[in-house]
Amino acid sequence: IGDTMVSLSFPSDHGTAIAFKDIFVSDVYGWETVVPPPATVIDVGAHAGLFGLATRHYFPSSSIHAYEPNPALWQHLQFQSRTGSFSCFNEAIGPAEAKATLRYPGDSVFTQCVPSPEGETQVTALSTAINRIAGRKYVDLLTLDCEGGEWGILSDQASLARVHCLTLEYPLFGDHSLEELARLLE
Repeated sequence: IGDTMVSLSFPSDHGTAIAFKDIFVSDVYGWETVVPPPATVIDVGAHAGLFGLATRHYFPSSSIHAYEPNPALWQHLQFQSRTGSFSCFNEAIGPAEAKATLRYPGDSVFTQCVPSPEGETQVTALSTAINRIAGRKYVDLLTLDCEGGEWGILSDQASLARVHCLTLEYPLFGDHSLEELARLLE
């Protein structure tokens, strides 16, 4: 981070290599254009914590909370959170408190969280995550990359009104469309 050498811990799969390139080489988040620097950041679908590390590099004073439900990624996320001094939670985020089951369609970046009352995965409401970060009433930056879970989170309009800046991946599978995304974001 900066001029400091750090060790990283992440899965050795293709998706992780692409995520590393996107975040650290291609700067897909446009870090240098984010003004003013966010005081609070929530990363939903944190994977191995690469976004958290980059956020810490660009915004050293930010309070960062990273959420990842996949237990296979937990050791990697914890490692990065210690390196980058950010908080991590082994939970999914959704529009309401619930349980879910995880689907693993191969590569670790494609893990999906499917609502299920018998599920082993804790789903935390977006409103709870916003309340949790530094006791704030709002969050400056929310990033969503949760393999389809974005659609449920975007339905929580009351919580989204408490978000100043949103970045997201928007998978267009099923019957979702760009028109639906535009309606939800308006």
